[in-house]
Amino acid sequence: PMGPFKVDEATAQRLYEEKLEQNAKKDIKTFAAEGLNVLNGPFGAYVTDGSKNARIPKSIVPKDITLEQAKELIAKAKPPKKRKKSK
Repeated sequence: PMGPFKVDEATAQRLYEEKLEQNAKKDIKTFAAEGLNVLNGPFGAYVTDGSKNARIPKSIVPKDITLEQAKELIAKAKPPKKRKKSK
């Protein structure tokens, strides 16, 4: 197992570059004027407006999604569940 005190500089640089590459692949498309983003998440592609997320169906290619389709998916999305505050 690799611990924080056993990592050499070359390995750390490689891990950092892999993380940057993952982050670059996360953004698929942006509709900046509407505040909508198409992102690639751990469970597949989704559309978000910052507060609501809507999964993109397999029948739609995420990079080819239109603004109208993205708006429709967000409109149909359920609002996020409220989390109970622990005391």
